[in-house]
Amino acid sequence: MWKPPQHAPKMIWLALGLALIFLWGCAPTALEMDYGRSVSHNSAEEMVYAPGTFDTPPVGTGPKTAETVYETYNKSFKGKEKQERPTSVLLDVVR
Repeated sequence: MWKPPQHAPKMIWLALGLALIFLWGCAPTALEMDYGRSVSHNSAEEMVYAPGTFDTPPVGTGPKTAETVYETYNKSFKGKEKQERPTSVLLDVVR
């Protein structure tokens, strides 16, 4: 009559433990379970509160002001002339 080897129960427990570890690695994390929920929430909220339904004034500076600021910025670079560096420096060392 055939008898299983003595180490067979240990091998079964080892195989079950390894299978549990591998399956545990495939389980989704809390971050993966929440993945994509913000995108669907924002698209649903955009359907309910469409951007064109609110009468809000535009935000920003006027075109004339923006042009003046841009011109002032560009003129700040043109006003500076490049200073020449001295080619040599003489030091008087007293001994």
